[in-house]
Amino acid sequence: MPIQPAFITLPSGNLYTVSFVPEGKTPNNIVIFVPPFAEEMNKSRKMMALMGNALASSGDLCVLFDYLGTGDSEGDFSDASWQIWQKNLSDVVEHICADYPSTALHFIGLRTGALVLNAYLNEQPKAGTVQNIKSLHYWNPTFKGSLFVTQFLRLKLAGEMMRGEGEKVTAKQLRAQLTQQDSLEVAGYTVRDELISGLESSSMVLPEELYDCPLFIYEVNGKGEQVSPATANGCAKAFEHHSMKQLMPVAGAAFWSTQEIAIVPDLIDFTKQNIHFPDGRLTEDDTIEGAH
Repeated sequence: MPIQPAFITLPSGNLYTVSFVPEGKTPNNIVIFVPPFAEEMNKSRKMMALMGNALASSGDLCVLFDYLGTGDSEGDFSDASWQIWQKNLSDVVEHICADYPSTALHFIGLRTGALVLNAYLNEQPKAGTVQNIKSLHYWNPTFKGSLFVTQFLRLKLAGEMMRGEGEKVTAKQLRAQLTQQDSLEVAGYTVRDELISGLESSSMVLPEELYDCPLFIYEVNGKGEQVSPATANGCAKAFEHHSMKQLMPVAGAAFWSTQEIAIVPDLIDFTKQNIHFPDGRLTEDDTIEGAH
């Protein structure tokens, strides 16, 4: 499939994008992939690219992008903020949809990308742009930004412990240090308090205008037999008002954190099927777990 890398100049910065384009036709759907945080993004690039290829081969346009300060986009990681990343997503959507104003729009959010996506979506009712959104897809979403931050800060603790550096501190103490200093280096990334604070306060709750939008929550785990209690509980709390949602366990490795690059073909296949037939897979008041 044609792959079109590009730097696009947007109000929120110069961003690097990769578009997977269906050959010789107007796309049936537009799919925007919202990436995860820091090293999880790098580990996931193979899966994101394979998803883009699969969608383009089926007649869809899939767009990947690097947030400001990440990948090949403008700036350093220390320039990033939660507000800028939301604006990056908003600008990418507006830029792509300007060429296809009536084409069905779908989103895939991976890990913390789901939180960035939901923060963006909660702003959309004010702009009146939710009518083209036909489905939402969450790959192992992070339901609690604060828990993710604690786990991220522990990477610094683990690194210092392995090197035998400094006195022992806790993740809570590191968080306080970040607030005081405004920045902190963790696992090779210089993060600002503004970015971490936004992540901590983010929510998976969606606006009322999207209560009827088909939701697909995929959890990649060892056996793929059922989703974990944490995911089930997170979905029950975040999406309690949604009448059309499906929890799908998928057998495979946690590719966003494995030491070697890993792929999960079933996750790509299920996502593509659900993008093509979102309403056909769900009915009102019908929540299905483990559809495969």
